[in-house]
Amino acid sequence: MPRWLFVVAGIVAVINVMIEATAASNVFVRVLAILLLVVTGFFAGTLFHLVKGRRNSSAAAPEA
Repeated sequence: MPRWLFVVAGIVAVINVMIEATAASNVFVRVLAILLLVVTGFFAGTLFHLVKGRRNSSAAAPEA
């Protein structure tokens, strides 16, 4: 399976947890949601870097 599909699934999961955390009064759930948001930001940045790198490398490669 493509790696970006896992990243998209993780982003959807984090959004779901953030929606639940806004309604919850439990501090643990809010801290967990913040940590998941940080991890998702890391994976989204990695995905962006991979896509940008592939686009740049394919444009720089000479055609044979």
